[in-house]
Amino acid sequence: MLILSNALLALPIVTLQDGQAVATIDSLIIGRSGLDIIAFWCTRKSKRDKILMARDIRYIARDCILINDLDDLTTPSDIVRLPAIIKDSYDPIGKRLVTQSGTKLGKIDNYTINLDSGVIQKLYAQPTLLKSWFGSSVIVDRNQIVDLQETAVIVKDATVDYAESSKANLISAKPKP
Repeated sequence: MLILSNALLALPIVTLQDGQAVATIDSLIIGRSGLDIIAFWCTRKSKRDKILMARDIRYIARDCILINDLDDLTTPSDIVRLPAIIKDSYDPIGKRLVTQSGTKLGKIDNYTINLDSGVIQKLYAQPTLLKSWFGSSVIVDRNQIVDLQETAVIVKDATVDYAESSKANLISAKPKP
C-alpha cells in the first residue's frame, strides 16, 4: 500500500493496550542509503522528544497508527545507534530535483511511501515557475534516482533513456539479410 508522507504527519499514535492516543507523528527519520523509513519523531504534550521505530508499528490505519503500548515510544538516548542514524537522516522535502545533465525539474514537496517495504517509492516536485505553465507536478520513481546530495536529488535524464530505447528499437526493427 502506498501513502503520501503528508498523510502520515499529525496522525495520532494509539496503543492497543488501552486504545488511547499517546502522541502524534511530527516528522520522519529516513535512511540516506536506501531511502527507507527508520523511525518517526513524535510529539507528546507539545514536546518533540520521543521516537517511534518503524519496526514497532503494528498497523497504519487511515486515521491512526497502532502500537502495542506506550513503551514503544523511546527517547533518542535509549537506542545506542540512533544518534548516528538521526545525524545521517535525509529529508527530501525542499530539495531541488535535477537531472544528470543539470536540468532543473523543480523542488520536492512530497513523496510516496510503500508501507509494505518501508521505503520511499516516488518523489513529487513542483516545477519551476516557467515550466509550471506547461504541466503540473513532476513524479520520479525511486529507480530513477542517481545521487542524494545535501541540496538536490539527482535523477536520470529521461531523454537519454528514450533515445537509447528508440535506438534499440530501430536496431531490432532492421530486416535480417
